[in-house]
Amino acid sequence: MDKLSPTRLKQHYIERMAWDVVVPFGVPFEALLNPPFWAHHANSIQPGHTVFVVAQDLSYRAQLFCLDAGVGFVTMDVDWQVIDEAKASALAESIAATKDAAAKYAEPPKSFPCVDFKTATGWRIIGHDGKQVAAGLASEDKAKEELDKYIKRSAPKASKEPKTDAKAA
Repeated sequence: MDKLSPTRLKQHYIERMAWDVVVPFGVPFEALLNPPFWAHHANSIQPGHTVFVVAQDLSYRAQLFCLDAGVGFVTMDVDWQVIDEAKASALAESIAATKDAAAKYAEPPKSFPCVDFKTATGWRIIGHDGKQVAAGLASEDKAKEELDKYIKRSAPKASKEPKTDAKAA
């Protein structure tokens, strides 16, 4: 049996590049395998590089291997992956709910005050004057609760003085 040549053994940190990535919330694992996803990093990540990824919400982690890179794309292969199915399922539901809400509230509100949804701000309340009163609410139900509170706070207060009949005097 032949021996392994000394030139075949290389120190990892000198011969290969490895990258660490924390993938933002809302990005499913499948997106990592879409070559344009990596477009902003095509000058850095090159064929032969290894990319270690961890989802911000810890729904998955993986090691990817760059097969090809060019203007506006990086093609990755999966060396290994671990997906937390419960977290991934919750993420998929959250993404679907966000898309549904964005479609439902795509048109500007026609009357005020109201509940509204924008991808940038999430669930929000629009006041009587058409301006945003609250934003970043966790759900549509929470936004509706806050809208009810806003309406009660902004309702005209009834006078505490007893009404007198001017004709009786």
